[in-house]
Parts: sequence; C-alpha cells; structure tokens
Amino acid sequence: MYCRKGSNVKMVSLARNTKTIVPMHKGLSRGTLNAILKQAKLSPAEMLELAAF
Repeated sequence: MYCRKGSNVKMVSLARNTKTIVPMHKGLSRGTLNAILKQAKLSPAEMLELAAF
C-alpha cells in the first residue's frame, strides 16, 4: 500500500512498475475488478494466488 485517501488506496508495484487505485468497499462490481486487474497487469489466477496468503 502506498497511501490511502478516503475509501481509496493507491497500490504500487515496483516489480511490475504499476500504480493502481483500489476502492476499499465491501464489494466490487465485475467491471471494476477487471479494470483493477488490467491496471495492475495481473491475471485472475495471479490475483487468487496472491490473495491466498
């Protein structure tokens, strides 16, 4: 996590050279999630692997 403002968090990946704004709500629509994955250069499988820590 890089910084938080309101209900949004700016996530930074130095390895992938990406910055992504992620809304911190109880639920995300499918389109929002797909946009976040695209910005973060992650596949759904990679996201699930990272979330399984």
